[in-house]
Amino acid sequence: MARIGLVWERGQGQSYARRFAPLAAALADAGHEPLMVVRDTAAVARALGTNVWPVLQAPWIEAPSRVAHAGASAISGFVDLLALHGMGDEAALRMLVGKWDALLDLLRLDLLLVENAPAATAAAFGRMPVVHLGCGAMLPAIVDGRFARGARWRSTAENERAVSRTLSVVLEGRVAAPPTPAGLFAGAPRLLYDLPEVDPYAAQRQPVTDDTVSGERRIGPLDPLPSAKAPVGGRHVFAYLPFTSNVCDPVLRALLEMNLASLELFVPGMPGGLQGRLRERGVTVHTATPDLEDVLTRASHVVHPAGVETSMAALAIGRPQFLVPDHMAQAMIAHTMVAAGLAAGLRPIDSIERLQARLREFFGHVDAPRKAFALAVALQQRPPFAGGGGEGRAQVVRICEATLERARGGPA
Repeated sequence: MARIGLVWERGQGQSYARRFAPLAAALADAGHEPLMVVRDTAAVARALGTNVWPVLQAPWIEAPSRVAHAGASAISGFVDLLALHGMGDEAALRMLVGKWDALLDLLRLDLLLVENAPAATAAAFGRMPVVHLGCGAMLPAIVDGRFARGARWRSTAENERAVSRTLSVVLEGRVAAPPTPAGLFAGAPRLLYDLPEVDPYAAQRQPVTDDTVSGERRIGPLDPLPSAKAPVGGRHVFAYLPFTSNVCDPVLRALLEMNLASLELFVPGMPGGLQGRLRERGVTVHTATPDLEDVLTRASHVVHPAGVETSMAALAIGRPQFLVPDHMAQAMIAHTMVAAGLAAGLRPIDSIERLQARLREFFGHVDAPRKAFALAVALQQRPPFAGGGGEGRAQVVRICEATLERARGGPA
């Protein structure tokens, strides 16, 4: 039995909690002791239900540190995000690593299973084995010792130097710091749970092809993908729009002014009064996260920010997608899908009229539902996702166990 910490440090959203809860159960079923150190303890506690594994607060900083460009809108690469979240600021990183050191001393963990946890990764570097989990946008390919530099998504060189310099200072005296930020991740398993269609770095991946523990591998969705569903006639729209998003208000106004057969909404954070007014207009408003397979089966089209789970579910069921990203990772997924002809969206929203024109163009592509369904059918037949996938969780457990065996001097 091993004591395994499931760590989530950066990023907001219920999706982390929904991934971590069943992973903890899978590790426990395999005879291990899971402990969770997470950004949002309440969300994880809700996702755990009646399970009683410990859930602790992860250290993180609220205020972004200095980055080498003007404004967060200029962030274009993963290292820029690391710099924004304190990895390029010596005082901030020293504080975070110190807090993680104290936690790791207290918890006496054997392995960390991490998603979006750069400071925890730095604290564990050279100290204990780590397994990384994530989507392609947040686990960039590593090429020649550096994070891959895509046509659009290249971090500023100054931020890369700042993060490397800060790591060397903070880790001095405990372990040799990696020469580049990618070195924090390069020697550990990196498990991708998304599809190549939503991975901005899919063409640059060099996945392992044998039983080697280290390196990146696409394990596939952690939950089974829904099966392909025949197209739905008419304009029955499901829209998922976080209320705090800059695009929520214009997209909602545009949809409400269009002639739709039906509209279903999931808008986390929407005030109750607004929900009531929308219901009076015949709109179905979900107050809790709906079952994606259920709502997408009823929908003819889907509008959403390009989150990885919604994007994959819509691809698997076969629904045309209009993407309105809210942050960098979603923008990367959206650009990848639009460039491949798998979705629409992305043009600047400078007026309701222009947005409505884009949506009318989206709904007006009469062949789009048929093409989306044909892609979904092909997707279901493609290994390793035949039958919808769902083996990813078992692979996470297997890789964690192999990593532990290697760390203990075993054959792995």
